[in-house]
Amino acid sequence: MKMQLWIRAALLAAALPAHAKFVNQPTPVVSPAAPATATWEFGGYGNYGRDGSSSILYEREQHTWTLNLPATMAPGSYLLSVWLAADDTYSRPESSYLTSIQINGNTPLVINGLAHGTPFGTRFTNWTQVNLPVSTLGASFDLTIANGKTSANWIAIDKVQVSAVPEPGAVTLWALGGLALLPALRRRPPR
Repeated sequence: MKMQLWIRAALLAAALPAHAKFVNQPTPVVSPAAPATATWEFGGYGNYGRDGSSSILYEREQHTWTLNLPATMAPGSYLLSVWLAADDTYSRPESSYLTSIQINGNTPLVINGLAHGTPFGTRFTNWTQVNLPVSTLGASFDLTIANGKTSANWIAIDKVQVSAVPEPGAVTLWALGGLALLPALRRRPPR
């Protein structure tokens, strides 16, 4: 099954045009709270997104964005999340949408089927969040999203978010530090 998806994704990428009309190059917004998070709000088409715009890829279109991590986020392990929705053409089955997401040209994640955006004709409220753990993400990375089915109409991309993933060693140290404090807390005399 995995091999079939890989072959389908390779054929999909080879047959797609390189440029889409309704996309933009967003700039990141950084959250100061831990864990470090950078969010790119996509636009290019003035409708559908939570903020009033989203990027649109029509059937058999793909686009590659070069996204730069803010200087406050060092290269490392991250969780990359993409918010997607299929068009609001409810007469088309959701299974007719084939979307692929690729980071730095690596093996793509293929999503077979995508929920239609609702409500019709305006800002969608039911975005599908797709999460991809990325073990190595550089200060700059390429994100390629493709809409591959010829029977589908378009897909919308609302935003992309990159969140820092704590190193397992750091989580273990935090847990051990908390356990070491427990005996001290129990020995306190009552007041």
